[in-house]
Amino acid sequence: MPNYVKNVIQFGKDVPQDRIEALYKAVLNTHPVTGEGKWFDFNTLIPMPKDLDIERGSNNEIGMLFYRLMQKGTTKPNGFIQRILDAQGCWDVFSKDDLQTVTREYRAYSKEIHPDVCKDARATEAMAKLNTLYDAAKGLAAGRGWTTQIGDGTERYRFPGVASYVTNNLIACIKRNGISPAAPDALSAFMETKDGKALYELGRRCISNKRRYNAMTWYEWCSKNWGTKWNSCNNCSDLAGRTIIFSTAWSCPIPIVTALAKKFPDVDFVWSYADEDTGSNTGRITYKDYNLDITAFENCSAEAYAMYVECWGANECLYQDEKGVWHGYDCGSCPHPC
Repeated sequence: MPNYVKNVIQFGKDVPQDRIEALYKAVLNTHPVTGEGKWFDFNTLIPMPKDLDIERGSNNEIGMLFYRLMQKGTTKPNGFIQRILDAQGCWDVFSKDDLQTVTREYRAYSKEIHPDVCKDARATEAMAKLNTLYDAAKGLAAGRGWTTQIGDGTERYRFPGVASYVTNNLIACIKRNGISPAAPDALSAFMETKDGKALYELGRRCISNKRRYNAMTWYEWCSKNWGTKWNSCNNCSDLAGRTIIFSTAWSCPIPIVTALAKKFPDVDFVWSYADEDTGSNTGRITYKDYNLDITAFENCSAEAYAMYVECWGANECLYQDEKGVWHGYDCGSCPHPC
């Protein structure tokens, strides 16, 4: 489970009421799963592509490996193009790492997909990438190459840069479907099974997402584009009080802060945040007169403790001195039995 960060947005008292109402209407939805009302939906500011809404786990890597292996057996021009565009490296396109093989296969690919002869709209893009892969392959072939020889009859399941556990998990999947990995038609036979088809489709989608969005699944995309891995949760909004309060996983969603200011440039606000870990990961963001000021407080500083109290309320691990400055107890003297 993550640490949760509480976010408190307070909108300016001088902002016209109709602008506050317009903002609430634009960013608050009903959660599609929990039914949580007045839910601050990050998709209203930075929409996540629906293609990325797929499972995240070890099967992603296994599926991509299986897809790449199946693509290596492609013999049709449009299949060549897809294989080249999906390639993660020259080993996805060229079967061996000797210069003679690389050159021969490059010429064969070029003959099929060159824009002068291939009518596929992706031919120009594929040809440009093929040239790049060819240059990389020539350099590797002149050096150590990339072929992995393991001598156990399963070298065809290996790819440079793919961890051995991924290969081993794919082989285990094939075995679970009653297929010998050493059989010449093992991959094509596995492709005919329900598990094989599902794994192939998962791998295809992951590779396609990586190429289109630079992210395989929702997790990578949200972390990069929202600044947190999940949408908001534990929402509480008060139109009369001009506040929106919610929690996020691990961090304050800075890209969402920026997007909110961009979408409602005339609405001033103060965005305060604090990690549930007392005195850690706290800050205040002020948007006023079209200027955004982001301040992160030093961990376990008086400012950090004060921000924790503002967001979460006081707890037994904190105390105020005679000047009203917040401090944290040492573990040895803390009255809280943590």
